Amino acid sequence: MVVVYAFNSGPNVADFAGFSTRPFSRALDDDTITSSISRSLQIALASATIATVFGTAAALALSRVSRRVRNPIDVLVFLTLVVPELVIAISALIFFVNSGFELGPVTMFLGHTIFNASLVLLVVRARFVSMGSSLEEASMDLGASALATFRQVTLPRLAPAIVAGALLSFTFSFDDVVISNFTAGAGNDTWPLRILNGIRFGLTPALN
Repeated sequence: MVVVYAFNSGPNVADFAGFSTRPFSRALDDDTITSSISRSLQIALASATIATVFGTAAALALSRVSRRVRNPIDVLVFLTLVVPELVIAISALIFFVNSGFELGPVTMFLGHTIFNASLVLLVVRARFVSMGSSLEEASMDLGASALATFRQVTLPRLAPAIVAGALLSFTFSFDDVVISNFTAGAGNDTWPLRILNGIRFGLTPALN
């Protein structure tokens, strides 16, 4: 229904007056909308990239350490996903304010990356553990170095999980509302925040 009424030629979203693409023109002519979309894309791409790198590295490292070292880190990782997002958002806000950070795109990026890195870590580690180590051992038995084994054997097999983690990170960051709302500061609305603020003044075809 949201998609259908985005093509409504009339100003009232409750009454479909006819098919029209004018709402899209009005939306794209609004600088607050285009700037918020651009800001969301930049933050989501940066967060997904950094979270994927750190999450993948952490997944590989934790899979090779002892249980005594791994368990405390696992607790922190699962807490990031289990604790309500509102708690993470308030904690991030308090940390940034006390640390002297100016609220804006950077603080939103950091807040998103903390959550997304944990997500990537769990996805990649699940794939890595399920692969087993037989092919890596065979590669090194045949004379390949650790780096060559990682590049030619481990990384291609991990690629689906890494891509999945990156896409999930991008999606979670792009449509995040709670963390962004607490860490955005003034005048730094992301696309979901722009929609939220627009709904407060009434739903329009342009907003659809």
